[in-house]
Amino acid sequence: MDGTYITAMRTGAAAKYLAKKDAKTLGVIGAGLQGRMSIMAIKEVFDIEKVKVMDIRKEIAQKYAEEMNEEPGLKVQAVKTNMEVVEGSDIVVTVTTADKPLVKKEWLKEGALVISVGSYQELDALIPITTDKLVVDSWVQNTHRGELIKLIKSGKINKKDIYAELGEIVAGKKVGRENNGEMICTCLIGVASLDMGIARFVYNELKSRDDTIKFELI
Repeated sequence: MDGTYITAMRTGAAAKYLAKKDAKTLGVIGAGLQGRMSIMAIKEVFDIEKVKVMDIRKEIAQKYAEEMNEEPGLKVQAVKTNMEVVEGSDIVVTVTTADKPLVKKEWLKEGALVISVGSYQELDALIPITTDKLVVDSWVQNTHRGELIKLIKSGKINKKDIYAELGEIVAGKKVGRENNGEMICTCLIGVASLDMGIARFVYNELKSRDDTIKFELI
């Protein structure tokens, strides 16, 4: 199974538990493969009415919008600035190779969910520091790389500041979003063991079906 595909689809899983149930507007910074997959994943969970996308390469963002608009039920608009992406969005996804803040806290609407997927800093430090709930996929992994590494190394964030790991919320050990006013930030670097667990689940679901194609690996 394609690990890139599985990783990208996990964004939708995070949004399911952390975004407002009536989320309608999605903002995406980064028009690469994962940026595209993030839209498709979140669309499976929410009735998204509007998507705004921005990329440092303007022509790529425009092509992204044109191609994604061919998908049924999607209305995607390429915008010129990160601020345009963020303002008014219920869910904001950053999926870039940037190592500087792309999203400022003052741009976020009340109750927004911010999903940082890149391997470096993409958010204004005030967002993870002051968010109502800070969620990670793996605390240990976030101490080595990703959105939070600079804040962890400088002592501005430590383990007690993490509300939950995403798995705890999915498993029902902790509550996700509790009201529409909460601002929630989640930093998802990607965990290989989770990819393998999902792949195993899919395999078990499909192996006994009659409409699957089976072949021997020699």
